[in-house]
Amino acid sequence: GREKGIEQGIEQGLQQGLQQGLQQGLQQGLQQGIEKGAQKQSRIVAQNLLTKGMLPEEIAEILEMSLDSVQELLNQAEEK
Repeated sequence: GREKGIEQGIEQGLQQGLQQGLQQGLQQGLQQGIEKGAQKQSRIVAQNLLTKGMLPEEIAEILEMSLDSVQELLNQAEEK
């Protein structure tokens, strides 16, 4: 009976590990997807505000981002 118990223990451990791995992977993927989407959205907004003649400082305030982040976004936008 002991070997069977060990086998079951291993199987359960594997299943739990797999389940947790899947959940973590999904959560991380979702998080990154959301962040990328938000970044793209912010970039579009930042560009639109720039073309309306706003200063990067003002854009940073509106988007609640640091000035560095805004300038980085705008640099990315120009590269594409």
